[in-house]
Amino acid sequence: MKPKLLLSVAASAALIAMAATAAVGATPHKYPSAIVIDGLDPHYFTPIDGGRSERRAPNAFNFYGRLETPKGKCLAGRGVDLYFVRSGADRKMGHTSSDSNGGWSQMTLLEDTELGDYYAKLLKRKLPNGDICKADRSPVYTTGGG
Repeated sequence: MKPKLLLSVAASAALIAMAATAAVGATPHKYPSAIVIDGLDPHYFTPIDGGRSERRAPNAFNFYGRLETPKGKCLAGRGVDLYFVRSGADRKMGHTSSDSNGGWSQMTLLEDTELGDYYAKLLKRKLPNGDICKADRSPVYTTGGG
């Protein structure tokens, strides 16, 4: 083989090998996540005046909780769905997002809130680099002492 052709073939082989190595190393990492419901407040405070003060909503409840994960980028902006357990399909009470520390809260109106069992679902999230923040379901949180 001519030296230039040999060099070209060797360079092409090296590029193919690097691409194959990069493709193998590109498997996304899957980070575990856990979500819990920490409590229920009988009143929900809603921001007014551009967030400078709050107003009490007397006919509402505030479910709140947190999520935990070893990957900091998996904390903020995670979708959280709150469900009420009932026979048949569970009732979705609402959807919210976690804050930068992994905290979340979901307001429910008094007329929509029943005594019983609730749980939260943390939705899966794909990070810009392809890594995955895994989904989770909280343990059941029981209202009304039952």
